[in-house]
Amino acid sequence: MTVELLTSEAEARSWIGAAFAPTEQQWAQLDRFAAMLVEENAQQNLIAASTIPTLWVRHIADSAQLLMPIQRITDLAVTGTRHSWQGNTVTVEIDISNLGPSQNLSFTADFALPVGMQITNAECRRGNLPCNDGFTAGGGHLISLTDGNGLLPNRTPYTAILTATWNGVGAPGDMTIRTFTDATAIDTDDGATTTYTISGPSAGDIIFSNGFE
Repeated sequence: MTVELLTSEAEARSWIGAAFAPTEQQWAQLDRFAAMLVEENAQQNLIAASTIPTLWVRHIADSAQLLMPIQRITDLAVTGTRHSWQGNTVTVEIDISNLGPSQNLSFTADFALPVGMQITNAECRRGNLPCNDGFTAGGGHLISLTDGNGLLPNRTPYTAILTATWNGVGAPGDMTIRTFTDATAIDTDDGATTTYTISGPSAGDIIFSNGFE
């Protein structure tokens, strides 16, 4: 939950209620703390006297927001797509980057190749180094991955490499990619769909083998 600009004591109390859902006893403790703060402020200068009328806005809500987890803003994006054919087998590479500004602790991604394709292998790399992430098949042309290492902002992208066969029915068509950040980060387009068109092999390519080539 983001901290909004609070302009009244009622808004401050409402925000605390929505953010932390205090119990009846906790509300009573907060009220007692506010009263004690005002009482003690008459003896020693704890807060500026001019802020007492806006005590909940200026001090209680302001302090309460420190209990909230730090929100990291990330921007996961598909920054590169390419494919190549060998016979009726296509290899698709998808680059996923964190455009920042904060670190992404982990992420998941869903890939949907065109219907009629059968995924036969999935792997990944970062730069020239292989990585060992979990891929979960969701059907012949569907697969998901979970990356537990995360991505630093504006660094080497994560590259998913998918290999699939095509049954030759219709044009290969569009592939869709969806990325999701970790639960403690914020991405304004989290789960948005990126579409990549996998064009068919060139007319001169051998698509299907009959064993006599």
